[in-house]
Amino acid sequence: MGNKIFKVLLSLILFIPLIILWSSFQFIDEPRFSVEEMKEINQEVSLRIEAFVNKEKKKCEEELMDLVDSKVDSILMFDAQRLLFGEDTFKIKTKPIKPKFPDLIQPEDDTPLAPLIKDNETIENIIPTSQPK
Repeated sequence: MGNKIFKVLLSLILFIPLIILWSSFQFIDEPRFSVEEMKEINQEVSLRIEAFVNKEKKKCEEELMDLVDSKVDSILMFDAQRLLFGEDTFKIKTKPIKPKFPDLIQPEDDTPLAPLIKDNETIENIIPTSQPK
């Protein structure tokens, strides 16, 4: 049973391209269009191609002009800001330079200072504390 179905399908698969090939040869001798109709068709096709090319060129030119406008606007804005404000005001400033240490100034009075606490004294001896007994 399966073998018969396979043979029928194979014959159909081989027969269909033969029918298509035979039908294509039937109309080879008869031209579909006259010479004048072909000229009109070619002329119409060339007009449509020209219209399409012009439309695409116009679309590309508009996209290019939009891009150029944005670039020119950015350049003009940058130049105007530089003229008005000087350098870029948003630029991060560099770290300031650390100043040098100043020279030590010697005191004008050369009198030696006496120590506040002598060697054998303690704070308790100098400041009396009152403790209740």
